[in-house]
Amino acid sequence: MLKTPETNLQETELQVQHLTLVWLVSGRVPDPTEVLQRYLAVFRELEISKDLLIVNRGIEDDVAHRLAEQARAVDIPTSVIVSKGISPYAGALSSAFGCATGDAIAIMPEYLQVDPECLVKMLKELDAGADYIATYRTGRVDRHRDRFRSRWFNYLVRRASGVKLTDVNSGLKMLRKELAESVPVHGELHVYLPVLAANQGYRVSEVAAAHLSERTGEKHLRLYLRRLLDLLTLFFLMRFTRKPFRFFGGVGSVSFLTGATINTVLAFQRLVLDKSLADRPALVLGTLLMALGLQLFSLGLLGELIIFVQAGGLKDYKLHEVLDLRSASKREEVLKETKTEC
Repeated sequence: MLKTPETNLQETELQVQHLTLVWLVSGRVPDPTEVLQRYLAVFRELEISKDLLIVNRGIEDDVAHRLAEQARAVDIPTSVIVSKGISPYAGALSSAFGCATGDAIAIMPEYLQVDPECLVKMLKELDAGADYIATYRTGRVDRHRDRFRSRWFNYLVRRASGVKLTDVNSGLKMLRKELAESVPVHGELHVYLPVLAANQGYRVSEVAAAHLSERTGEKHLRLYLRRLLDLLTLFFLMRFTRKPFRFFGGVGSVSFLTGATINTVLAFQRLVLDKSLADRPALVLGTLLMALGLQLFSLGLLGELIIFVQAGGLKDYKLHEVLDLRSASKREEVLKETKTEC
């Protein structure tokens, strides 16, 4: 995890050419103008080309236009994407990624959650080589039970994904445009975007952000239950997308062997001990487990066949740099780095 010191806005020299601030608004916030005002106060001071992209996910059109005029009043170019009805978050986010003009994209939470002052630190992390910058809340001001749920949920995410993230639920994020275009976002997996990015070889970093009193935000237990189900989906996609037979074959083997063991015991009792099987439901259970095992085996083999046929168009890696090894100086440089690592 990378951390950077506090930086003065006026003294910051940034290498990112253009930053697009994306805000998805659905109407859950009673006063969105206050939220936008807090972010604009920091965003306008960044000495970088920038624009604001507001995605209307269900608020009234006149409210969206007032928010756009509020940003234009401080000389920030602003665009508004209007969806029909309340669109899913992942779909609206994908639309925003497609319309963003910056080479870097910052996603701000719908409600006030963290101090936007950390935008400067996030930009510096991006310049340092990170591809995705997440924030983690410090000085938590929410209730103890919410912190307890968040702590255990983030622990499960780290264990399941192998990516060391402190606070997945923190809403302020920043990423490169190329990452936004290459990592697919669907369903509720947008919460795990840094995990998906790290899984594809992108560099993920974190910066601290002061926690603010959250006036709006879903904190119900069912939210965490839904995200735990999504975490299971993510675990399966990360581990078995390219090798489905390892999952289906493993589960199928356990099921088939369990059923075969049950039926072997029953056959021994019938043939050797002369016990009747007429009133033994275990025979039905053993047969069903064997049939289920064969079906899972077949499903895994079918998945492997599909992966084999489509393997030519699938890429689960990203090239960071190509070295011209025909150059003697670069060849010696690579050899030196290899010896150093060894």
